[in-house]
Amino acid sequence: MKIAVVGLGGTGSAALRFLAQSGHNAVGYEQFHIGHEHGSSHGESRIIRYTYPDVLYTQMMSDSYKLWFDLEKEAEEELFIRCGGLYFGDKNDRDVLATEQALIASNLPYERLNAEQVKEKHPAFHLYPHEIALFQKDSGFLRATRCVEANIRLAKTYGAIVQENTKVQEVYTKDNKTFVRSNSCEEEYDRVIVTAGPWMSSLFKSLDLPLVTTRQQIVYLNINDHNEYFQVNGTFPVWIDSTDNLYGFPNDGQITGIKLAYHHCGEIISDLDAERAPVDESYIEEIRGYAKKRFPNLGSDVTYSQTCVYTNTPNADFIIDRVPNQSNVFLVSGCSGHGFKFTVLLGKIISMMATDDNGYQRDLSRFKINELCKAIFIQNSLISTWTVVYSIRMFSPQTSKYRFPFMLFQCTVTVLNGSAMLMMLFFEDFGLCLLLVLSLFLSKAIFIAGPTLCPNTCSFIEWLLISMGCSGFFLSINLHWWSRFEDVINRPIYTFDYVVVCECLLLFGMIVSILQMIPWSTAIKSTTQFYISLVTTFSVVFLPQAYSFLNQNPFIWLFNYIFHKSHRIYLLLFWLIVSLLSLLIVNIHLRYATANNITYEKTILRKYFHLLAIIVYTSGILFDTHLLTMCSVAFIVLLLLLECIKIKKVAPLGDIIRNAWNMYENEKDIGAIMFSHIFLIIGLSYPVWIADDNKRLAQLSGIISVGIGDSAASIVGSKIGIYKWPGTKRTLEGSLAGLITQFLFITCLWYFGT
Repeated sequence: MKIAVVGLGGTGSAALRFLAQSGHNAVGYEQFHIGHEHGSSHGESRIIRYTYPDVLYTQMMSDSYKLWFDLEKEAEEELFIRCGGLYFGDKNDRDVLATEQALIASNLPYERLNAEQVKEKHPAFHLYPHEIALFQKDSGFLRATRCVEANIRLAKTYGAIVQENTKVQEVYTKDNKTFVRSNSCEEEYDRVIVTAGPWMSSLFKSLDLPLVTTRQQIVYLNINDHNEYFQVNGTFPVWIDSTDNLYGFPNDGQITGIKLAYHHCGEIISDLDAERAPVDESYIEEIRGYAKKRFPNLGSDVTYSQTCVYTNTPNADFIIDRVPNQSNVFLVSGCSGHGFKFTVLLGKIISMMATDDNGYQRDLSRFKINELCKAIFIQNSLISTWTVVYSIRMFSPQTSKYRFPFMLFQCTVTVLNGSAMLMMLFFEDFGLCLLLVLSLFLSKAIFIAGPTLCPNTCSFIEWLLISMGCSGFFLSINLHWWSRFEDVINRPIYTFDYVVVCECLLLFGMIVSILQMIPWSTAIKSTTQFYISLVTTFSVVFLPQAYSFLNQNPFIWLFNYIFHKSHRIYLLLFWLIVSLLSLLIVNIHLRYATANNITYEKTILRKYFHLLAIIVYTSGILFDTHLLTMCSVAFIVLLLLLECIKIKKVAPLGDIIRNAWNMYENEKDIGAIMFSHIFLIIGLSYPVWIADDNKRLAQLSGIISVGIGDSAASIVGSKIGIYKWPGTKRTLEGSLAGLITQFLFITCLWYFGT
């Protein structure tokens, strides 16, 4: 067959070699020269290892190792440097424990080492007493650029044609014929394999692939002393720090110094053709700080630095599939920063798929395009569908004339959603499908029951927010819980520890709040009921749940989390000081108003707390969004509990909180439950929870709209507002002030380059 391979990086070069070796007429397209530095397959070193917390990846690595040995033998060149590998982290770290189980399940030899044993065998490393390491002797690193060049050289030997500096502009199918159109010509092929890395989305825009390309940075630091500690003879293995998410290599013999890098996703690349900036100074300082505590014999001088690109999927799984609606086109993408070690295997797999060879026996269904896109599609469709339904309910006239058509429409939407769920049963996990259905009905139940049980408490939009939020929370925490049982959900669900701690906190707060709504007995006072439910829920729900997810005492985890990075201590102290100052200012304001018989304005009082929230959230977004997320969730739970204390008049704080809240409430707080302060925090927090760390403007959107825009609108409207919007107390002057203030703030951010 005549087969084209578009993109000749790690996977594409391997696929081209296998196709040519099998006798096919193989043609490779590369928009740059072979071994270029614009993608993800260049450099002197890429880690190769068995150590994965996922058994499937560990098993696939067994297949990859054999193919790398074959490539070395064919190329008659050393491409794989075996120096062993350390995978370390906290002794209760889930990834470390899962990796150990995967090694055991795959019957692979390894050593479990404590801090002292690591120091004895590998003296350059400094591990803490609470950390352990897994040493696997077969780990090492691959000469990435040379691997690509070896594949291409052998492919040419077998008869492949390589077209360098040839950019493919389109791959399309017409009348069952497949064409590749490049900047030089257009050619017809029997099959086409696309391994275009970060350029994949631009070639298949209609697929809306869930790929995000990010700029990654690597740094080499000089060796201060004991050069012998950092050599490839086994003294210094390749390593991965599971806790801090860094990795590194021994002295590779090509570049002076030791290579270190963070594995986290860097800033998103919007223009792949633009010249990339050099490594950031702030990033270099982070690497220096880490090296100082982990490798005492390393220096602080940068001997070399470089950037590369990650092409990431949401769950870090690969995409290996046939292109929908183009049966003769196949693609591999989304290596997510951990894929080079697999490239020789991925090239083999995709070349087999393209030639109708079903010889690869492992189940790769989780790497299909639909599997990655389906969850995102369902989530978005559910949210949009119910938003439409609720919007029609809000704005349509509530008369008998429109009741039947609306009910018919709502039933139709429900049937369509239910049908989509049933169709999923043939392709998805039954457990995941069931959780999606339950979360959908929970959302609808809260939206219908909430306004009935708590009238005048929230607006339509606020009830929609509550119902969607509770639905998403229910789905998230159940996914994390039930994914631990493969018979229910047969795929791993990955998340950060701080996220599950937040989920456990929210579950605790919600259960305690719900228990206050249920009358226990007339003999039990509300104060007793509150404290019994508080202590019982904390002991029976929060502690076991958190311990189960973290595999350690949550208080010890929290202590290590805060003190692991010194800036977190300073940030918490700053927030505490600012909060105390705010309370002091409010107290002075009230005393002054009372002493001079001045009627204070609640709007001004509320804006003091708005200003406090702006300061806290801005500093948190700039310095540590993870800590801000945890603290925001904890504060929301605290507000829920205080609301319960206020409503139930729980001694000794019930009356104090009620009086304090009376100074803060306004005309919107006329229901049984006061939600305005909670919605302030939720409005500021949602963008932080949802947006990535590299999208600062998105994270700041809550501050800009709720904190700055709303504050300006309230102050201006209450002071000089004259013209009111029909049917509301809001003024035209206030609305304009809010819009102008937000615009000026964003302009300042843009001007100062934030």
